[in-house]
Amino acid sequence: MSNIPGYGKPGEQLRRDEQGRVRDERDRVVGEDGSRFYPRDYVWTPYQPSKPRRTRNSEPSLWEQAIAFWNDLVLGFGHPVDLVRWVYIRALEHRALGYWLRNLEDVVRRAIRAGAREVDISSLKFNPPKQRQPKPPPASAEDMPRFRRTYRDDPLTWKVSFRMSVPKRARKQPRKSPRPEPRASRCAIPYARRIEALRRAINFREHYVQRYARRLARREMASSQPLPETGRSDVSEAKSGRGSLRAAGMPPRNAKHEDPG
Repeated sequence: MSNIPGYGKPGEQLRRDEQGRVRDERDRVVGEDGSRFYPRDYVWTPYQPSKPRRTRNSEPSLWEQAIAFWNDLVLGFGHPVDLVRWVYIRALEHRALGYWLRNLEDVVRRAIRAGAREVDISSLKFNPPKQRQPKPPPASAEDMPRFRRTYRDDPLTWKVSFRMSVPKRARKQPRKSPRPEPRASRCAIPYARRIEALRRAINFREHYVQRYARRLARREMASSQPLPETGRSDVSEAKSGRGSLRAAGMPPRNAKHEDPG
């Protein structure tokens, strides 16, 4: 039975127009005897297909890749809290997690460098150097950041940091035989801290980009400053006494003998 009793076929969706006539999906008038026809005031309109769904032609940005990468890593290997709770995981999973972490850290570093190059240097704020003043001694250990308590089940209290420099790893000679599968379990807490550091770098990427942009700006400013006139050669000459001899118009002691004329 249709939604309007006495009209249409079972399960058919019908509607009533402004004049009270029953219409079907094709806008035809449906009679009680089952007849269907177009009324005389019907105006034919061409079929308009639905607009195609817009597809993205450009590749996802580096930050979008990092977010998707981090979500896949957590879904595949576990949240940092889970890794801390497990403490040890299988060595094979530990190796795979290390590969994922290094690739994700590479993507985040590239994203920070790309964002820092696009930052306008004039918009950055450089704090002037401040004179160090002695601080009053802390009333308790909780007042000192390095002694604040951390909780295993709360990653927000962990003391982690994301580094832009890549540690150098010793190159190993290629193995002739296939690499055997490790059997012992390994600790996963260091990887949990690195995952939490990546999460902070992704969530607070604007601060990381501006910090790295200020670092690059300071490096450029330091490289653009002229070098002092007194160089190492002058200092060495002054120590050896050559500078005083040249000032007096005399050749240095180890100069080659030249015959006059």
